[in-house]
Amino acid sequence: KKINSELTTKIKQSEIKHDQLYLNIDSEDLIDVTLFIKSNENTKFRQLIDITVVDYPEKNQRFKIVYLFLSHEFNQRLILTYFINENEVINSLTSVFPSANWMEREVFDMYGVNFKDHPEKFENTFSPILKKFENWDVSNLISLETKTYNVAGNWKLVIQNYCECYHCPILHPELAAITPYLGGLNDMHSGPFLGGYMNFSKDKKSITESGELCCPPLNSIDKVDLNRVYYYSIAPNMLISLHPEYVMYHTVWPNGVDKCIVNCSWLFNEDVIKSGNYNTSDAVNFWHKTNKQDWHISELSQLGIQSKKYSPAPYSGQESLLAAFDQHYKDSLKG
Repeated sequence: KKINSELTTKIKQSEIKHDQLYLNIDSEDLIDVTLFIKSNENTKFRQLIDITVVDYPEKNQRFKIVYLFLSHEFNQRLILTYFINENEVINSLTSVFPSANWMEREVFDMYGVNFKDHPEKFENTFSPILKKFENWDVSNLISLETKTYNVAGNWKLVIQNYCECYHCPILHPELAAITPYLGGLNDMHSGPFLGGYMNFSKDKKSITESGELCCPPLNSIDKVDLNRVYYYSIAPNMLISLHPEYVMYHTVWPNGVDKCIVNCSWLFNEDVIKSGNYNTSDAVNFWHKTNKQDWHISELSQLGIQSKKYSPAPYSGQESLLAAFDQHYKDSLKG
């Protein structure tokens, strides 16, 4: 009764059979109806159990699309259906139930039903970087420590700050002494993955307080990578820094329009951590200080942008990745 009363114009037919609720709708109403049955306190159908199809080859509307939902709170099942033509493209349900991703792929593989706005396969989206970090064997590294920072600035300012080194000589003199800000090259220039490498100064071996390796290099590192650090932003909110002997990564989480939360973790070889024989804090302490410097300048940027007198200026030639980040973000908003 609650569903019928609230969704009068969107429910074509409803009935209860075998103690289960059956609803028939038009395909264009899928998102509105599922948002309601999931979020309404009187329904709480918060689990998508399955998506399947019934094929009626003799009918003009050949396919019956079937969604099965479960409300744990009310111990109730709901079957939602609608009919479509053979070549009709329908809405993906992944924006409401992310678990629909795999189910919709099965429906496409078995029946050829196409879903609008369905997420691209992970392997396709991430193909540019799937093997890019293999030498660091990241999946087998162990987290030594994670620090959480509350930053009074929009999350995009943190990403942008990471993507350029124009500010380093003034803001990070210790970092600039290890990796001169003009001593590198970007190898990913557009799209969701941006970044490249920076070379160490001749008398430096890693980004640590001492400028020396804080533990042995990772086993599979190439010789050329012993003299470099690699920085990449991975959309939407990850930053990864690959050093000869450790990997550091940040995740940036919006906390309103003018604040964000940043988690920073340091990954090392398991043997290094277990042995306790190495000064891994040489790396952690250096980056903890550098992180706080970056958050400070991001917060100052936030204050400047909030000013009524603020007017954006063109990027310099050293800030091409910022322009690339802006473009990817705007493209993402277009859907």
